[in-house]
This record gives sequence, structure tokens and C-alpha cells, in this order.
Amino acid sequence: AALLSAAARCAPAIPGGAARLLEALLVQVAERAPAEVDEEQVLTTCSALGNLSSSIDVNPAVLEDFFEAMYDVWPLCRASTLMSVLLSIGQGEILDVTTFRSLVMQLEARVDLLSSADRKSLLLILALHKGSFDRAGTVPHPLYDDTTKSLLKVLARDISARIPTMPMQELARPILALAEMYLLDKKALKALEERIGSGQLLSLSPSAFVSLAYAHRLAAGPLPSEPVRTPLCIAFGALLHKMEPRQMATCIESLWKYTSKRHRHVFEDAYERLARSLEAPQPQLQLAGPPEMLTPSEVVSLIHTFPEVNIRDSGILVRMLRSVAIEIAPEQLQLAGEGRALQLEASSFGMLQRMSMAQLVDVLEAFGTQGLFGCGYVAEAIAQRYRDNGGRISKRNTARALHALAQTGERPRALVDVLLAELEAWQQQDPDAEDLRPRPALVALWSLAALDLTQHVAPIVDWLLGFLSRQDTSSGLLEMKPQACLLYEVISNVESVLPHIALKHLQLLQSTPSSLATQAFHHIGGSFSPAQSTLQIMAKELSAQNMISSGVSDDSGASLLGAPWSASEAGMRSLSAGVDGLNTFPAPVTEPTLITSPSSESASAAYSRLWMDEEFDPNFDIIPAEMAASMSAPQRSVLDELSLMWETQQRRMRTVPKPVQVVGEVLASLSIARVLRAAPHPDGSLAAEATRTSGGFEFSWPSGPYQVDWGHPHLRIGVLLLNAQDFVAHARPQSSENPSSGAGRDDTPPPLRASARLRARHLTKVGGWRLLLLDANVVLEIQEQSRQSNFQEHSHPDPLEVGVRRANAMHPFNERPALHDLQQLRGGVGDGNAAADKLAARLAEQLRRQLDVVFPGAEVATTSPQAPVVPEELIEATEASDSWDDESKSGRRRSRRGDSSRGRRATEMSV
Repeated sequence: AALLSAAARCAPAIPGGAARLLEALLVQVAERAPAEVDEEQVLTTCSALGNLSSSIDVNPAVLEDFFEAMYDVWPLCRASTLMSVLLSIGQGEILDVTTFRSLVMQLEARVDLLSSADRKSLLLILALHKGSFDRAGTVPHPLYDDTTKSLLKVLARDISARIPTMPMQELARPILALAEMYLLDKKALKALEERIGSGQLLSLSPSAFVSLAYAHRLAAGPLPSEPVRTPLCIAFGALLHKMEPRQMATCIESLWKYTSKRHRHVFEDAYERLARSLEAPQPQLQLAGPPEMLTPSEVVSLIHTFPEVNIRDSGILVRMLRSVAIEIAPEQLQLAGEGRALQLEASSFGMLQRMSMAQLVDVLEAFGTQGLFGCGYVAEAIAQRYRDNGGRISKRNTARALHALAQTGERPRALVDVLLAELEAWQQQDPDAEDLRPRPALVALWSLAALDLTQHVAPIVDWLLGFLSRQDTSSGLLEMKPQACLLYEVISNVESVLPHIALKHLQLLQSTPSSLATQAFHHIGGSFSPAQSTLQIMAKELSAQNMISSGVSDDSGASLLGAPWSASEAGMRSLSAGVDGLNTFPAPVTEPTLITSPSSESASAAYSRLWMDEEFDPNFDIIPAEMAASMSAPQRSVLDELSLMWETQQRRMRTVPKPVQVVGEVLASLSIARVLRAAPHPDGSLAAEATRTSGGFEFSWPSGPYQVDWGHPHLRIGVLLLNAQDFVAHARPQSSENPSSGAGRDDTPPPLRASARLRARHLTKVGGWRLLLLDANVVLEIQEQSRQSNFQEHSHPDPLEVGVRRANAMHPFNERPALHDLQQLRGGVGDGNAAADKLAARLAEQLRRQLDVVFPGAEVATTSPQAPVVPEELIEATEASDSWDDESKSGRRRSRRGDSSRGRRATEMSV
């Protein structure tokens, strides 16, 4: 036994004959038991067994014979010997359930004779065994036997009673053991929180503080406790410089829910230290391989927690993501310079190749959550892991990977092919969608729409949308508002791209009754517009069916959801009739008269005309006669409920942020506003008068399922203001000389994230809007400069006023030709009028130039719909009226000089 103890101290280079010597010792002790074996021999043998069993392979039959012979020895041993034996087999991870139960039974009978120190040690030993049995998945679990539970209750009662008086340094490990075995009751947890709030945490060592913080998280649950928020965060910040990387990672995992604006700098400092530790290898390990102080699981947990801490600097996360792609091999180490500094060669894989599929998807999700562009190396790692696993990936991970790619708009070919093949396998293996769950299907379908892949995988879209439109599936999605809104957005985007597929699913949703929607619309009456628009969707479907059945093809690209919304927009505009109290700049004295359009009509007249339209046949075959008879008071459907949820969510978002208000004030002061104010309004002259304070633009103008921040309804010229969370940032882990592979992928990142990209794409392609996308942060900075100038001397002019004057001077505008062209229009944009489209394009370009002068650097991109086919005679007529765009040669020269000095930052967005 002494020789084996000396061999154990030689680890990891244990002699080869140690296994045979240990087996001989076990056989010898088993043969002499129980009469000729004393406690010292048992203790020495078990100690050698615990030290060596985890390093060498011992014959299981020899171990079984040894413990069976010891069964009659345990009652003869003292409690201290039994505890030492239990500790030895726990350290050796010997999972012998019979021996464990025998030792626990003997200790439970003597627990009243144990001292406080022995009880604390026994509790820690049992916690050690619990971890071993949990990792092995032993069933039934030995710690849940009646004998073991009785022993644990006695030990927990003793430790809980000593929480108010025990020193904090000695309290950490017993409290952690109680928390891991779920023995810390509410009374003990309250006493622990009182000790934490007493201000003694600063006297703890880093290991004790980490144990205490982790134990409190296990006992308190997911919700943070406010009394301990400040003490825990202050102690974490004070002990941070003494902690090892693994201790910092455990503290972040335990305390990230306690982060706040006041204590966020502590977690940011911890992430900064962890990023440095991952980037720089330790000196003593530089030549021994990859120096990993954190395991892949711990790194993934840190990356997954980073968005929850809400740290604004994404550079720390980029460095951590870069570190998981660095692999250090002996043949890649190069010594350079007198300081023998290591030059690390980056490869496509590093720590990633030792991660599981779920962990790789977690890393990919970090790119999507933070809006970081450059996940090619992670995508390749997922594709490689998919091939190594034999083509296996769960449905949940498939949906998560698609969602992460959709957030940034990246489409790495290898991973996209894998995910699309997996979606196709879903359909082939389960054509009736019996084993498919709603959330993965909904997330996958929304991601396909965000990635603009629905046309490429139309059968999969049809299958997924058919599953989501079922009554049982849709009723489950309606229970959670975010999922219901996601389904409505998916239907809107699929319907605009694949109307023939969306039609039958819209009919199914329309035919499914909803008692909740019926009650809701009964209480709010008929003033809520989504109810009317949903019925008009049905009317449009019937009209489309009539055209299909009669052999008429509808190639106009009209949206099944978009066309009804255009008729029902008037009912929603009561909220967006104008912004009261805007401090506009002085308007010109003379204003052109309002041009009335023969096509303009009131909302009620539009609805009456819709129902009296000859194309709408209430006796059509799809609708039963009793339903057609009761069309005046229809039964509300699931589609009504979806539209109701979507509209309520959109109305909560219709606030007036400061940048939106500033842009509205500027729009009213530009020279082009005099023409835009003279354009007809779909709601009549009264609604047009309400837009005078915003230059003819409507605030939050609805167009389909989305709204335009400032939209001109007649010409469909709009302004969208984007916040910081709407943009995609760069996060390339490799230099430009060694770019991440991914054949066929464009290296130019998309400017917008998924939600903003879907909104701009739908408004442009379906609604026909010409959009100018502005950065709200830049607008806010200019407005802040304007506000500060008002508090200073008059020698500092207002930047906004100066910008408006400069824009009107640099880009002069002749009103008469534009007003003449506006009067000649018969209908607005979207009515098939090519002249209106050409006029809208010129006015939009003029507006872009002037806003670029007022808000330099704020322009992100511009969008324009597909140009319609213009007849030759119309081209000649419009070319004759191009003179209004050329005010004067001097103005044109000033415009060129202003544009060239600044340089155009934005580009035309491809939608």
C-alpha cells in the first residue's frame, strides 16, 4: 500500500506495473477479511485505490470481490474511517451503489455522535458523490434513498442553523453543497441573504466568493433578489483582479442577471479580462500545445451570456469569437525576434472542432443576436460537424441556425445547403407533419422569408405554412403574442412572393373561427380597421378565384394582403393624421392650391364601393349561403385575431421619437415641400390640410403590415429612421489576406438586420415605395447640436436652420413645372401610371439631395421599386417637362461641388 501511494505521487507518469500491484493488494485484503484486517489496512488500501483508479484500469471483478468482502468490515470501523473510505472512493469516481449504501447506513446510525466539523465534512463528501452519480446517470439515484435522505436532512438542519454565526470563509463550501443537493430552504436562504448584505463579502477569497455566488444562484432561482444585487456586484468588482479566468466565468454565469446600468462596468471589465486570457497563451504553456484555460462549454456560455449583459462594445465579443477560431499546433509555432514572441497562424477551426453541434449553433446565434457580419468560419464548422455526425442535426438547432443567418442576412453556401437539405428531409420523413413542433417550423419559415429564399424552396414553404395554418397549431401560436405576430409577418411576406401558395392557407385561416376575436371586435365596434381589412382579404381571394376559374391570369403582381390594406388604410390613419405641436420653421407666404384628384374618396365610400363591386359575389361556391347571408355581422376568424394582435403591437410602436419629429420639421421647411403639399391625398382635402406641418408627409403611414415613418401617400415617397440595433456590424475573425472561405458568398455585408430588412423590402417591392433610410443617431446628434446652440450666444447659428437654407440654395427647385406635371397626373403611384412613377422618382432624388445637406452622413441607403414599362409617347411627353429639374446652371454647379466635397456614403439598396 505504501508503494502504491508513492506511485500515485508520480502522476501522470504512473509506472506500468501499478495496476497489477493494486489488484494483488485488493485480492490479499479481500482474502484476509474480515478477521485479519484492521482499520489502518482498510484505510490505506482504499486511499491507494482512490488515488490510482482514475489513472489506471483495474479489473472490475477484483473490485467487486473486494467490496463484497468489506461488507462485514464496515460495522467494525469508526465513523472517521468510514468517512475517509467514502471520500477515497468518491475521489476515484468508483460508482459502487451497494458499497455507498452500506457506508451511508453505518454513518446514518452514528450521525448523532459526529461533531460539527465531521458533519460538515460528511456533507461535502455526499455532494461529491452526487456529482459523480449525476454524471453517470445512475438510476435509481442512491442519494434519494430513504436512509440517505434522512442523513441529509440532519446534516442540512445543522448547517442551516449555523448560517448566522459561521464565518463567511467557512460558510461558502457547505452552502454550495446544500444548494447542489436542493436542501437550502427559504428560511436558510433568507439567513444567507442577510449575511451577504452585511458587507462581509469583501473579506472572502476569490474561490469562496465564487462558491457563495454560485450557491445563491442555485438556491434563489432565475429571478434576481434585489437586496443582494449591490453587495454581490461590488464584491465581484473588488475581487475581479484576483480571480482566475474560470472563476470569472463562473461569476458571470451566476451574477449576469444582477447587471444594471450602475454595475455594468464590472461585467464589462470581466469580459475584457477573459478576452485577453483567451487571446494570449500563458508563457509556461506556449510550446506545449493550445493553452486553454477555459473549456469549450465555458466559452460558449460566456458568448451566449454576452448579449444578456447588454454591453455596448461588441468588440469584446468579436475578440472572443476570434479566439475560438485560433488553433496552435507545434508545427505552426514560429519564433521571431529577440523576445521569442509567438506568431500564431489562424486556421478555420480551433476550439470549434471540439464543440458539439448545440454549442456551435450557440456561437452562431451570438452573431445573429449582436448583428455581427462574418460568421463564415462558424458556418463551415457546423457544416463539417454535420458531415461528421452522419447528417444529423436536431430540428431545434436547424431553426436556430437559420434564424441566426437571417438576422445578419449572410448566406454561406455550405451551411445554407445543409439547412435546406435538412428542411427537405423534414418534409420527406414526415409529410403529414405529425412530429413537427410549431416553434421550429415558425422560426424556420420566418428565416427563409428574411433570407429571401422562399421562391427557391416553394414546396417546403407550402408544407410549413400548411402545418402552421392548422386549427390546432394556430390556436397554440395565438396563446403567445410574439409567435402570433411572427406568423402574421410570415404570411404577409410569403403572400407577396408566392401568392398562389398563400391563397389556400389564407382561406383556411379565414374559415377557422375565433371566439376571442369575435368578443374583442364586439367590444371595440367596427372602428378598428384590421377587421375590415381581413374581410377584404377574403373578397380579394374570391375575386382571384373568379379570375383563375375563368382563365384570366393576374400578372400585375398585386398583393393579396397588400391590395386590401390599401383600401383599409384610411381606417387606420386617424392615429396618423399629423403630429400636433411641431415647431416648424417659418413657411413661405404663398402656397400653391391643393390639387384634387378624381380618384380620391372617403374611407366610408371606399368600403361601400368595395362591397358593391361587381367582382365580389357573395354566392360564390367557396362560401355557404348561410355565411353569405350573415356577411354583415361575420364570425371573426383566426386571421382576424392575428391581424388584431399585429395591429395592437404596431400601435404601441407608433410613438414620436425625437429624431422622427426633427425630420418632420425639416420636411416642412424644404423648398420641395410646397409641391408635395399640393399633391392629392387618398383621404381627401381635409386630411391633406393636416399634413401641412410636415411637408405633405404623414406620420407612421400604414402600407400593408408595416408603417412608413414619414410617408407621402400619393407619390409613395417615404423616410425610414433606423436605430443602432437595425444595423449589421463587421466581425471578421481573419484578415483580408486570408478571408474566410465560402464560395459564392458576397463579401459586402447587408446594411440592415432582419426586421428592418423585411420592412424595407416589403414596402418597396409590394407597396411600391421609394424609401430614404436615415440613421436616427446622426439625426439626434445634429438635433442636439441645434438644441445647444439655442442656449449659447446668437453668434452660434442653429445648425438645422443653416442646413435647411443651405439645402434650398445648393439644390434649388423650380415649382411651376413640377406643379404642372402633378396636375396632369391621373392617379398616383401604384395605379399603373408611368408618369407618376417618373415624377415620384425625380422628387425622391431631389428630397434625398436636400436631406443629405441638412443631415450629412445620416443617409444609409435608398430603395426604389422595379421600374414599370413606359410607352414611347409617354417618354417623349415627360422628356419635354424635364426643365423643372434644372433650375439654374449656378445651382447645378453648387450641387455638384457640395456632393463631391462630401462623398456619397449611402448606396442603392437591392431589394
